Amino acid sequence: MVGVNLVGEVRAPEYNPETMETNVPGLYVAGTAAAGSQSYYELFIENSHEHVGKIVFAMTGQWPEKLGTIPSRQYELPHEQMRAN
Repeated sequence: MVGVNLVGEVRAPEYNPETMETNVPGLYVAGTAAAGSQSYYELFIENSHEHVGKIVFAMTGQWPEKLGTIPSRQYELPHEQMRAN
């Protein structure tokens, strides 16, 4: 609805793979949205962390200090904290 070109059978958004910016200036795509309607999965949240870095770099000119990794997010949450949320 905002004018992003959708390409191919999977209707993936047209974007610059270096910056993740779509054909609409100032509009970026990240994560599974970059793949369109996937009939077989290539992009997952887990393998899309670099998209964030590319977008931050495109907007600020600096690569983020931390992007996060799966191992760094694997920690035990105390039951009390789960109930509090």
